[in-house]
Amino acid sequence: MMSNQLQVRRPLNAPIWVHALALGGFAMVTLVWIIAYYTYRETDVWAVWLNSDGPSRWPNGTETHFNERIFPASIFRTPSNTFSNLGYVFVGLYVLAYSLWDFRRPTAPTDPYAIRTPWLIAFFGFYCVGLGFGSGFMHASLTGIGGWWDVYFMFGSLVAMIALHWGRIIPEISLGTFRFPTWPLLIAIAIPVSYVVKESHGRFSDIQIMTGLIGTIISSFLVDFVLRQRRIQHRWHILSILAFFLAFGIWNLTNANRFTSHEAMIQGHAIWHVLTACSLGFMAILYRTEVPVASAESEDGVVGGMVPSAARID
Repeated sequence: MMSNQLQVRRPLNAPIWVHALALGGFAMVTLVWIIAYYTYRETDVWAVWLNSDGPSRWPNGTETHFNERIFPASIFRTPSNTFSNLGYVFVGLYVLAYSLWDFRRPTAPTDPYAIRTPWLIAFFGFYCVGLGFGSGFMHASLTGIGGWWDVYFMFGSLVAMIALHWGRIIPEISLGTFRFPTWPLLIAIAIPVSYVVKESHGRFSDIQIMTGLIGTIISSFLVDFVLRQRRIQHRWHILSILAFFLAFGIWNLTNANRFTSHEAMIQGHAIWHVLTACSLGFMAILYRTEVPVASAESEDGVVGGMVPSAARID
C-alpha cells in the first residue's frame, strides 16, 4: 500500500477536544435553558413586551401557538417548541468546533474547500446557532422581537449555505496580478441579503421564500453537476432532503391540528425543529466530505467513497 492510501471519511474521527468543545458548549446551553425554565416556570418575565404582538393576545393560556398550549405566565410560553431549538444549537456548535480545528491544522489541495477555507462554513455554523437562539426566543416569549430574530436566522442560515456553496465554486478573484479570496465578500453580501429576505417576509409567505432559497441551492448544485469540479457524497444530499420533506409533512399536519394534542410533551413543530436541524447538519457534512476531482484523481483515484486522508471530515 502507498503512504497516501485513500481512506474512508468518518464523521466522528476527530480529536477529543473538538467533541468536548461542541458537546460541552451544548451541555452548558441546555443546562442554562433548563435552569431558566424551572426557575421562572410560573413567572411572566416577558411582561416588558406585553404590548407587542405576542402574549397580549393569549391572556388565559388556553389558546395555542403552532398547536401547542400557551402558558402566558411562564418564561417558556410554549416549552416543547422552545426546547427543541436546541437541535440547531447542537448542529451549529459542532460546525464551529470543526471549523476551529480546521483553522488550527495544515491543509492540502486534496481537502474540501470548507476545510481549506473554513470561514464560510463557520459563518454557516454561527447562523445555525443563531437560529436556535432566535427561534427559541420566539417560541419562549411569543413576541414580535422574538419573531424577528427567528425569521432572520431561519432564512439567514440558508443564505449562509448559498454563500458557502458559491465560495467553493469561485474561491478567489483576480485583479491584475493580485488574487483575492471571495469569502470576505460573500459574508459581506450574505448579511444584508439575509436582512432584505427577512424584511420581505409579510409580502411573501414562508413557503414562497423558502422555495426561492431552496431553489437557489438546488440550482447551485446543478452548476456543480455541469462543472464537475468535485466529487460529492450524495448520500448526504439524500439524507438532508428526506429529513426536510419529512419535517415539512409534519409541519403541515401540525398546522392542520392533525398531528399531536395541544398538551403533548413532544409537539409536531418541535419535531420540525429537530428534523430541519438534521437537514442542515447533513449539508454541513456534505460540504466537509467532498473532494476536488483533480486532486482526487492525482491520489490514484476515488474508489467506493474513499478519499485522501487529508479530506476526511475529521
